[in-house]
Amino acid sequence: MIKNKPLMKRFGIGEELKIGYPLTTSQISNDGSMNSDILLADSGYGQGEIMVTSLNMALAYSGLSNNGDIMTPSLVQTGNQKAEVWKEGAISSEHLNTLHDAFTAVIHEEGGTAINSKISDVLLASKTGTAEIKVSKDDEAGSENGWFIATDLDTSKISLAIVLEDVKAKGGSRAAIPVGKNALSDYLQR
Repeated sequence: MIKNKPLMKRFGIGEELKIGYPLTTSQISNDGSMNSDILLADSGYGQGEIMVTSLNMALAYSGLSNNGDIMTPSLVQTGNQKAEVWKEGAISSEHLNTLHDAFTAVIHEEGGTAINSKISDVLLASKTGTAEIKVSKDDEAGSENGWFIATDLDTSKISLAIVLEDVKAKGGSRAAIPVGKNALSDYLQR
């Protein structure tokens, strides 16, 4: 049996998010365990039985902007609201620089999958992805959801996750990039 569930708990996977709005609780697997190498591998690239909300993903990536800590999510922000840590040390400090390099390359290096989301004078870390919704691995009629996740490394003001449904004929995850870029630009450049 693989013993990695505590690592996922560092990111709040499997915990109820109490933000004043009903969200489905995320899960690592259908039975709550990671009991096979195949399930672990499938989950590692977002398939398998793992289920998360876009808020779960925005929170996970926010650790890149907050020295490894994940801040407490809130539905409504006020000007004098003090940020509080929800998950301290979710990302180990020894890995932050490597992760910063990898996730900034997605936007800031030639060939990056989200290079079209680059915003002048803003250092973003990002990830794109496509979630396949299939009955089985041989299902060719299944749909796809496109993901775009980004976090502001300069000011830690925003982490954002966009999911667009049914993007198979719309360029996959690339369809979510302009939506994310517009939201980030509006927020960061006001």
